[in-house]
Amino acid sequence: MDHEDYMRQALDLAREAMEAGEVPVGCVVVWEGRVVGRGRNRREEDRDALAHAELMAIHEANETLGGWRLHKADLYVTLEPCAMCAGGIVNARIPRVWYGAADSRFGACGSALDVFSAPLNHRPQVTGGILAEESAALMQAFFQRLREKRRKPAAPCCNETKGDDLMEFQYEDSRIFLPDGKGGVLAEITFPDGADGVPVIDHTFVDGSLRGQGVAGRLMEAAVAALRASGRRANVTCSYAVSWRDKHPEAADVLL
Repeated sequence: MDHEDYMRQALDLAREAMEAGEVPVGCVVVWEGRVVGRGRNRREEDRDALAHAELMAIHEANETLGGWRLHKADLYVTLEPCAMCAGGIVNARIPRVWYGAADSRFGACGSALDVFSAPLNHRPQVTGGILAEESAALMQAFFQRLREKRRKPAAPCCNETKGDDLMEFQYEDSRIFLPDGKGGVLAEITFPDGADGVPVIDHTFVDGSLRGQGVAGRLMEAAVAALRASGRRANVTCSYAVSWRDKHPEAADVLL
């Protein structure tokens, strides 16, 4: 088998991750021509920040070989490793890394930063671009599918009456809001993607005229419903959202 054959096995694992709703990254560890470790992204399924494809594959290789040193191994992964996974590769003493698509945001093999150029006691040899187009196409397809899920037609999530006016929350990709009819908003909640691609509920606002009517809580309910419907989870940073999360354990499957 050649390098592309091993990368195709990693791509199969990446497709498996995609079907499970995970970012499509797959990895195999090869020891003297034999695949001894396989892994794919499982972060959402396992609710584990460390469950990246490379670390999953390294863990399985350690179990298969009965030791932590992988000094005769080659690691094949569909996407350039991040800093965490690059650290795992160094600690496993893997001498050769082969990856598919470069990652300009988080790649730690020369794109965003270069962990392996640091003065460490182990520096793997790195080769990128193995079946890069296939790997990149898979990533693009995944995020296109995710965007399509988010682009649902604006629809009321919950209705409240204030006097004779019917108020309807409106949806955008990372925002739910209550328009005031004049180009402004009476209430809103925002949840843009964070640096790691995970949404962050970072802002809630309710106009003083609506205070005390439970509108902020209904915004949180709307955000949780929207995130759950699209298969996403979110970190929480704004103080009201943190307080609301702590009082609503039923939202623990969505709010981190």
